Amino acid sequence: MRALGVSVVSAEHLASSVVVTIKDAIVRLSGLGVAFVILLLVVYYRRFRPAFFAFLPGLLGILWAWGFMGLADIPINIVAVGAFALVSGAGVDYGIFITDAAIARSPHVMRGALASVSLAALTTLIGFGSLLVANSPIMWSLGVAVSAGTLASWACAVFLLPALWKSGVPVVLSCVSC
Repeated sequence: MRALGVSVVSAEHLASSVVVTIKDAIVRLSGLGVAFVILLLVVYYRRFRPAFFAFLPGLLGILWAWGFMGLADIPINIVAVGAFALVSGAGVDYGIFITDAAIARSPHVMRGALASVSLAALTTLIGFGSLLVANSPIMWSLGVAVSAGTLASWACAVFLLPALWKSGVPVVLSCVSC
């Protein structure tokens, strides 16, 4: 109701409008972040194929976490959406380490990268996995989203990326000169 320049709103209406505004901002800012990360990776690697491979664990981590939450009928709240940014960042880091090791073409370097990525993922899983026993549904959903995404990013980095590099399978979206 609006009278004399004064608005009266219910707490529910205010909360829902804040959530919608924050979700819209997260989507917009996430898109901007993804664009900058891809641009940075392309500049770093100077080719699309390794940039895409480095980005892949972060992307698949988000998609698999989102899919897992949907299949498990876990609502995707604002905290879980924010968790996807954490998953993406860690997943891209995993991808960079494995991609750099693959470019180095050294089994020793690859073993070190696989061990480092595995240790990093394990510590993240332990830290965020502890939220799976939280009494707060919001904290619990944060634990689920980050744990599922981290596990998926790790699996992509340590199994999928080396297999793609070894097989020489071209990226579907890549160009001939990549």
